[in-house]
Amino acid sequence: MPEYSRLSFAVVLLCTAYLKASESDPSIYNAYNHEQNGWSGQRSGENEEIKYATDQHQFCVHPKTMCGDDFCCCQAAAAVCSGQRLSYIPHLPEYIAHLDFRNNSLGKLEEHTLRNVTSLVSLNLEMNHLTYVHNASFRDMSLLKLLKIGDNHLKDFGDLVLALEHSHSLKNLSADHNEFKKMNLTHIVKLTNLWHLDLSWNKISVIQREVSDREFEVRSGLVEKESNLEILYLGTNLLTSFPNFCREDDPHVSFLPKLRELGIQWNCITAMLPHEMKCLKNLLRLNMDGNAVHHIHANFFQRFPALEHLSLKFCMSRKIDSHAFNHSNVKHLDVSENLWFFDRFYGLGIDPGLFLDMPQLRFVNMSWTVFRFSEYDEREEVLSSISHVTHLSLEGTGLDFIPRTILRDFTHLHYLDYSKNDLTNLPDDTFDNLTQLHKLNLNQNHLTTFTPALLQHVLSHDNVTLDLSGNPYSCTCDLLWFIELYRGDIAHGEGRIFQGDYGYICSDPDSQEGLNLADVTLTQHTCMFSFITCLTIVSLSAFTIALLVVGVLVYRFRWRLRFFLYTLQHRLTRERHSGRFISDNIIEHMGESGAILPVLSNAFLHSDWCRFELFVAVKSGLAHAQRRVPVVPVLLEELDRTSMDSLVYALLNTTTYLAWPREEGGEGERRRFWDTLCQVLTRSRGGSFNDFLSAANE
Repeated sequence: MPEYSRLSFAVVLLCTAYLKASESDPSIYNAYNHEQNGWSGQRSGENEEIKYATDQHQFCVHPKTMCGDDFCCCQAAAAVCSGQRLSYIPHLPEYIAHLDFRNNSLGKLEEHTLRNVTSLVSLNLEMNHLTYVHNASFRDMSLLKLLKIGDNHLKDFGDLVLALEHSHSLKNLSADHNEFKKMNLTHIVKLTNLWHLDLSWNKISVIQREVSDREFEVRSGLVEKESNLEILYLGTNLLTSFPNFCREDDPHVSFLPKLRELGIQWNCITAMLPHEMKCLKNLLRLNMDGNAVHHIHANFFQRFPALEHLSLKFCMSRKIDSHAFNHSNVKHLDVSENLWFFDRFYGLGIDPGLFLDMPQLRFVNMSWTVFRFSEYDEREEVLSSISHVTHLSLEGTGLDFIPRTILRDFTHLHYLDYSKNDLTNLPDDTFDNLTQLHKLNLNQNHLTTFTPALLQHVLSHDNVTLDLSGNPYSCTCDLLWFIELYRGDIAHGEGRIFQGDYGYICSDPDSQEGLNLADVTLTQHTCMFSFITCLTIVSLSAFTIALLVVGVLVYRFRWRLRFFLYTLQHRLTRERHSGRFISDNIIEHMGESGAILPVLSNAFLHSDWCRFELFVAVKSGLAHAQRRVPVVPVLLEELDRTSMDSLVYALLNTTTYLAWPREEGGEGERRRFWDTLCQVLTRSRGGSFNDFLSAANE
């Protein structure tokens, strides 16, 4: 058996087993069961007025509303008899036009079962354990427009059509969740006014095109009739190929020429042949979700020239040619959740030009396709062909950045869904080129903070909606602008700007963790100074105060500090030579002195050695053999005259001495003292003051 045939056979077996399992446990398919009405557009008009009450006790609010042998509730033109386990339809007032008879136990529709309700416009017979419908059961119901007969056990769709033969007003027929195994297109043509048919959740594996009963054809005048069916749902059946709607006798004529919406999702279709697709010239919407179409060829959907909406989710195609979706009219394309890899390694069979030549495309959903392993040029090639779209969904693509192609070239974008990805940071200029963007979904990423510049262009539009929920926000002062914007938006109930189902919750700091942004305690006052700013101010203030205190202390004790610094300077040694008489040391060193500066104090007068040094100094200064040594006496304090000897008297009386200024004299007196001393020593030595300093250092 060829590989492709084996694949088709395996898919059929899988679908059969799946449907059998779903009969015993309907919850198996709940995760994938999309409401048909949610996908398709609804025709406005007469069918919008058909509404059913779903709760009898809520509907019957007053005893006077009881009717139908007190088993039903009647209000206006509607009656609700659901959930009563009735095996018959009770007599109802003639004005009743809409009957909800769900969840009862009719079992069969005999010829006279509906005789009490022949004037109905809409009838709901779902969940009544029906196994049989008599071909005359609806004979007198000429006004019937809507019939819901799903969730039963009917096995032959042809019998149901024959029973509805005289219901010429019937427009909407829902027979889902039954046990039909085949459907003949000639039966649909018989119901000439029918425009909506739902046969989903059956076991249909064959769609016949031939007239099996010649008498049926002649009696109904089928050859001369044309179907008005516009919406057909065949989802969740056992079809293995795309339905062929062409007549057998004339392959260019369609059984359903007005069909504009077709749902064949969740069947077992693995291939689509060109001749099967050529008789749907007016088809606008096509839903093929959940079919394992192995190969999508180039120009695959050109056979539906009017096609505008195409949904191809969960198809898991492994080979897609360039221009596969090429179409001049398609506006809405949903290829999400296909696990397509857009790289040259894992996505070897997927051509990056699959979206080329789709000039009318406006809505694209590529969520849960895989860009994680793609390189820049690979993403560029795939996305550049759809840069003219206005709505783009890339949920769960596995990227931690937004591709540069989108931010640069998608200038017409109104809506961007980039939720459930791995974004951690967005630069301020991220959306600067997307000047028309006003709907943005970034929920469930890893964004913690961002600046106002990021959303500046987005927030400048009217009718802005943002979904930034589910991100781990860092509720610090850097995010205060966003917190206040969020508070203001939800202040009057549901937010006008901010939307989302995952909450706007803080993840840090610890004091704010788990709080909603609206409950965060940060304000403009508390954020006036940031932590770094406060630390800088405190540090500078402390340094300034310390510097001021040090300056005051230095100025107050400047002379003591100056004296201390002088004591640290290197000074000539005054040590005497060991082993010699003190007098000899004094005489020797006195003779080597360049100048003699006796500092006279009372302590000086009481020291014998000091007085001896003074004697030697005077003698050396007055009568030196080679040179005259200047002697400049300095009076440190008032001397005690009783301690003065004749030498001191003579020195003070014959020599001009310098007196050390008193404490109250101040700095000026001390400065004059030192200037005078320097001048005296300089004149005495016959040189400049610098010469004196040089000599003193020597």
